[in-house]
Amino acid sequence: MDSHLLKTDSRGRKPPNIRIATRTDVGLRRVHNEDSLATLPLGNACVLVVCDGMGGHHGGAEASALAVEVFLQTLQQSKQGVAQTMPEGVQAANQQVFQAARNRGVRMMGTTLVAAVIQRDEEGDKENDGHQLHLANVGDSRAYLFRNGQLQQLTNDHSHVAELIASGALTKEQAAQFPGRNVITRALGSEPTVTPDLFQFPLHPGDTVLLATDGLHSEIEDERIAEILRGNTQLNSACDALVVAALAAGGGDNITVILAQLQASTEPTAMDSPATVEGIPEISPPQLSSPPAIQRAAWLWAFGIALMAALAMVFVWRGVAPIPPPSQEGTTPATSNQLPDTSQFFPPADLQPTPGEGLFEGR
Repeated sequence: MDSHLLKTDSRGRKPPNIRIATRTDVGLRRVHNEDSLATLPLGNACVLVVCDGMGGHHGGAEASALAVEVFLQTLQQSKQGVAQTMPEGVQAANQQVFQAARNRGVRMMGTTLVAAVIQRDEEGDKENDGHQLHLANVGDSRAYLFRNGQLQQLTNDHSHVAELIASGALTKEQAAQFPGRNVITRALGSEPTVTPDLFQFPLHPGDTVLLATDGLHSEIEDERIAEILRGNTQLNSACDALVVAALAAGGGDNITVILAQLQASTEPTAMDSPATVEGIPEISPPQLSSPPAIQRAAWLWAFGIALMAALAMVFVWRGVAPIPPPSQEGTTPATSNQLPDTSQFFPPADLQPTPGEGLFEGR
């Protein structure tokens, strides 16, 4: 099902002509998908947002979906420019997630947020075709720009390991194996207020914006991401290839990707992704898993049923022909398993997170 993004609002403004594709996948090691995403044409802009929830299935999924919903609603209701409302949207989302955590009586409930507003400049800057990219981020979900075959990370991770890399205490290679690499230092819902990072960049026709959770960039290097984008000119196939690469590398977390490419033509462009909303709809929680995740769940159910049937047959057979206990002659008493020495897996004391620094871990 295709939809058209180019659509005027009540004031006659047109959003940028953008092709968009989205994907989200539960990964290989998680049971539930706690990521949420949405895209929305709004006035003379297009809004993209990705959130990575933390706090278990119910807490994390609720936090990310709530943050997406409140952020978009705040931008919809704004009387000023869409991009100018992004800090207000982040604060509103943070307050709602913070209150939801208190209502549930839990501490470990929060979400990252990375949002992009691609806005048409009504004054028409000829140098960049009159388009600007505005970004807001909290946490370690990222925004990238892919231009002329080169990939550039635009946002900074709010994580303990990123701070260690910035200070020179760790290299990027060491960070990949660092035990505290999942500890983030800023998130929505952890405090009554939050400070997002804000960025603005000019966009040119052909530029592609990538928003992704750490389920992508923690599994594959930036150069591998760039290689995939260079080899897949269609956004749908590029999204699929990015998710497949992250799964092949381990798939340790939920994987969510949005690709948005600014088109040179001013004619309407059919959207690549049927998940992208059209117009200004009633906001509903985004999908929590992709079709591959649903298929995996179905296989797990089938396997569980078959296993239960096999166990039932074994119990019936044992009731008919009990198996005698093994002979005790010549046997040696069993000893308990030895726990491995785990000291080698922990960093020196000067690299350990200071109490209170890390907000969430083990997503």
